[in-house]
Amino acid sequence: MKDFFKIESLLTVIIVLVSLILLFGFVDIFFSKEIPFNGIVIDKHYKSESSSYGTGVAYTTKGMAVVTTHQSSPEEFLVMVKKPNGEVITISCEASMYYAKKINQSISCISDVGYFTKEVWFNECVK
Repeated sequence: MKDFFKIESLLTVIIVLVSLILLFGFVDIFFSKEIPFNGIVIDKHYKSESSSYGTGVAYTTKGMAVVTTHQSSPEEFLVMVKKPNGEVITISCEASMYYAKKINQSISCISDVGYFTKEVWFNECVK
């Protein structure tokens, strides 16, 4: 019976720790601060939409089964921006922004910085 309580208390501690870590991350992202900045477009990349199918065979205790997988990714418009401090970041943006901005042109962006960690969670272009 003592082993049962040891295992149960260990599981409780693990669940509480995982919950606290998730809560910390949620609060850090939810209360993040938006910091606007202007950068310079140094490069642009376009990733087209892709889709792939795969088939294979899996062996189970009941015999052989055919497994089919499907993986797809939407098209992405990426802009590489040089921040005023010299850091280069890649930002995903809308198609209109991607085609409107030229290389060496100024662009307005926003960084979402974590409340506790000061970690940059998101970067986005602003029209």
